[in-house]
Amino acid sequence: MRRGSAWRRRAPTTSEAVDPRVVINHAQAQALLEAVKVQLSGPRLVAFFAVMYYGALRPGEAVDLREEALSLPATG
Repeated sequence: MRRGSAWRRRAPTTSEAVDPRVVINHAQAQALLEAVKVQLSGPRLVAFFAVMYYGALRPGEAVDLREEALSLPATG
């Protein structure tokens, strides 16, 4: 790589806005949860995808989530 200002790499531009076309909506989330219920590992998949959707977690964060980190309501 050549040294000098002509070859400097620029940081990618970012946007703080979330594009609604690429984010799952509530109806799609409900359909996904219903669809995974019928799988052999349904309860685990429902929990995995539900925590991702309702908790706004990335897959890696959902995998690493531990019961001690949860604060669940008494009902609902």
